[in-house]
Amino acid sequence: MQHDNLARGAAFMLAACLTFAAAGALIKQVSGALPNEMVVFFRNLIGLLVLAPWFIGRGPRYFATRHPGNHFLRAFTGLIAMYCYFYAVANMSLAEAVLLNYTAPLFIPLVALFWLGESFSPRLWWPILIGFAGIGLVLKPGASLFAPTAWIGLAAGVFTALSMVGIRHLTNTEPATRVVFYFS
Repeated sequence: MQHDNLARGAAFMLAACLTFAAAGALIKQVSGALPNEMVVFFRNLIGLLVLAPWFIGRGPRYFATRHPGNHFLRAFTGLIAMYCYFYAVANMSLAEAVLLNYTAPLFIPLVALFWLGESFSPRLWWPILIGFAGIGLVLKPGASLFAPTAWIGLAAGVFTALSMVGIRHLTNTEPATRVVFYFS
């Protein structure tokens, strides 16, 4: 039974990676013709339309929450991350924009430490530092490392980390469906 779950999980991960890759390429394509605000709006509109039947079936009482501020903070950081990421995709190479967005795991332990008070092993500092050094090398140290677009791409990673830790915080008291609803 465990083997079936692993295979199914791997299939879902592969499908998710392919979907994110296709979405990144599509965002890159439409960013040449549409302003960043419209790209973000339509991405969220499509997500809301896809999820609407699922939400409607739950009924309004299901979405009552005692933590509206936490939902707002998670949605706000997620939205800022999306704006930064889409801007980076539109204004730098797709590979570099994705790489900068994928810095989120390097920031998550630090955000969790300061926000949730969750400690992590001191042995984790070396991988974090090596990760940042690797990103710096991929971005070709020099003038391009200090370009505003690169910093906006890096901000996407920071805000993604904030959003992910916000999800972690919310799931202590809220079901995942409610977290998704308020983000939508």
